[in-house]
Amino acid sequence: THDYLVPSLRKWLHRKKKQTRRGRAELLLSERSALWNAKPENRHLPSWLEHLRLRFLTESGKWTQSQQKMMHKAVRVHGWRTTFAVVAVLLLVVTGLGVRQSVMESRYKAESSRLVAGLVAADTSKVASIIPQLEFYQRWALPELQRTFDESPNDSDAKLHAAMVLSPENDTAASFLEQRVYEVEPHKVEYIRENLAGRSTDMASRYWAVFTAPGEDTRRRFRAGAMLASWDTDDEQWKDPSLSEFLADQITGVWPSEVSLWRNMFRPVRKAIEQPLVDIYCDREKKEQVRVFAADILGDYAAGRTEFLFSLLERADELQFHVMLERLLPGKDRAIELGLMTLQKEPDEDSEDAREELAQRQANAAIALLRLGEYEGVWPLLRLTADPRLRSMIIHRCRRRAVDPAILVDRYLTGDAVDIKRALLLALGEYDVADVPSDKRPDLVEQLKAEYVDHPDAGLHAAIEWLLRRWKMPELLVVGEARMAELM
Repeated sequence: THDYLVPSLRKWLHRKKKQTRRGRAELLLSERSALWNAKPENRHLPSWLEHLRLRFLTESGKWTQSQQKMMHKAVRVHGWRTTFAVVAVLLLVVTGLGVRQSVMESRYKAESSRLVAGLVAADTSKVASIIPQLEFYQRWALPELQRTFDESPNDSDAKLHAAMVLSPENDTAASFLEQRVYEVEPHKVEYIRENLAGRSTDMASRYWAVFTAPGEDTRRRFRAGAMLASWDTDDEQWKDPSLSEFLADQITGVWPSEVSLWRNMFRPVRKAIEQPLVDIYCDREKKEQVRVFAADILGDYAAGRTEFLFSLLERADELQFHVMLERLLPGKDRAIELGLMTLQKEPDEDSEDAREELAQRQANAAIALLRLGEYEGVWPLLRLTADPRLRSMIIHRCRRRAVDPAILVDRYLTGDAVDIKRALLLALGEYDVADVPSDKRPDLVEQLKAEYVDHPDAGLHAAIEWLLRRWKMPELLVVGEARMAELM
């Protein structure tokens, strides 16, 4: 019976165990234990995953002695293997990180060198945009920048640009810039001023000392004032007339290419230098270029102040007039109102100087009205009066102040008082015939011929003759004289 039942029972138990995870684990434990105990070699031990299954799915308290022996051996073997594997992986990771760090270090150093080289060679106006790019690479860039600053000549852009990067944290670089501003090209002063703005509190007193010292070099005083113009705009010293007059003289005495640069630098303190600029603008003893520079600066500083700009236009000479009129265009309607009001004014006092000054102002106002498209208020000024000076000024200023000759031609063709027609012809005589639009010439010539023959006014006859000779059209005079001979 034993021999018959035992094998069958074993097969039945084996089949039952295979139906559960725990049972399969117990069967695996028995198989591995039997194999390892028969041949105790590492290759017969459970694998790392099998070892974990046996640990969690079988009860260690029910292990046989041989099974315990095998499992203990497996723990030691897999423990060492895992340790070696972890150490190997860590070594690989550390090595990889080191290689990566070395590669990134080389890359960052190369990029830093590229940016420093670009900074050194760049135009000073570009330095401010390069500095933020260097922030990430400071660790690599700062030593190279310091070396550039130490080794470059004092008058080189390389040292200047390196100092602009180093100045926020480096007192030596900041002191270099503080003094270098007196020597650099004018267009670099503004960029140094912006760069040193963070140190303005410390430096302002030293710049004021230079700016207010009458015996100091003019160039140094002017540039010290430029540095202070945006740093310390509320200081009471800006109200000192001697300082404002000094600045006005200097800013109008620069090279033409520098006017807009210095004009922009002193914009924050424009109120302080406005009156001295007006004095220069009106001073006929000053050079023409200086007065034009004053016009340009005042026109920019007073943008939008139509009344002030028109008052300057009334006192403008030929070149100043064009500058001021352009500035008045945004406030055209108000400028026309002011022009018409000026034409109605009477002299403040009964003196030759007062009448002359008013005539000058009214003549400029009249020309401005013609340029702005307001004609009707101007034509009556061309009538003959006891004081012909205003009429003469308008006649002679039309071309010089760029009045469109088509306006004068149209008015002449529409007919008007004879004295106004004479004035229009005299004004047209200041132009070349080529200045008159080609589509208006035939009508003008025909009317000139007709009036030369038929008009009874000797003054108009003389004006036409003068105009035609001025335009080199004597053949028209011959035709007209022949016609007059026939009539007589």
